[in-house]
Amino acid sequence: MSAAAIAVRGIGKHFGELKVLDDVGFEVGEGETVALLGTSGCGKSTLLNIVAGLAVPDAGELWLHGERAAARGERRSLAYMFQEDRLLPWRTVQANAELALEAAQPRLSAHGRRERAAAALEMVGLAAFAGHHPHQLSGGMRSRVALARSLIGEPGILLMDEPFSKLDPQTRAQMHGEVLRLRALRPTTILFVTHDVEEAIVLADRVIVLAPRPGRVREIVNVSLPRPRSATETDVAEAVRRLRLLV
Repeated sequence: MSAAAIAVRGIGKHFGELKVLDDVGFEVGEGETVALLGTSGCGKSTLLNIVAGLAVPDAGELWLHGERAAARGERRSLAYMFQEDRLLPWRTVQANAELALEAAQPRLSAHGRRERAAAALEMVGLAAFAGHHPHQLSGGMRSRVALARSLIGEPGILLMDEPFSKLDPQTRAQMHGEVLRLRALRPTTILFVTHDVEEAIVLADRVIVLAPRPGRVREIVNVSLPRPRSATETDVAEAVRRLRLLV
């Protein structure tokens, strides 16, 4: 494995008397795509929020690109895709994409933001919809805008918290292909949360299976199948079947 972009070391987390995470440890290599897989309540999203600096662990350490990260605070090399697309309804597609740059790169000129946003929308196939508003888009198109907004700052690490869970199966499969296509164009380390076994197998290089209550690493599974992968392929279907036995 390449050098670790993310190193989670002995992370623990409580909410009152409830122990949510217990001694969780793993690494994500530079340019690797890793899935956090488990049932509801196993602490997947909490762990992702700790990596993002949105939640503070009660034990353990987090290292990013070889440096120990502060418990809470801004992660300049990191972007986060949430479960909801969180597009602002009064902003156009172009302006929604620019929003990430307004916060992360305030010194960038308005012209520079427009150029970067236009390039990001072109990358996800939405250049023709730059002047539209979110209510004029399909669910898949809204997800593409959110993806463009996440990648516009060229982050070294992209975190995704089940961003495609509300899409229909066909659109979700299209978004999986989009993520893989963009990853090939712009190498990015991806750590994503899912409870969908097929999604984990189709997208990930490795799958970290979390056991619940408290969340802890049950097993780490290497996915060595060639890409592109489809859930209908025999090898993929067999990998999905084996992984389901661990969840």
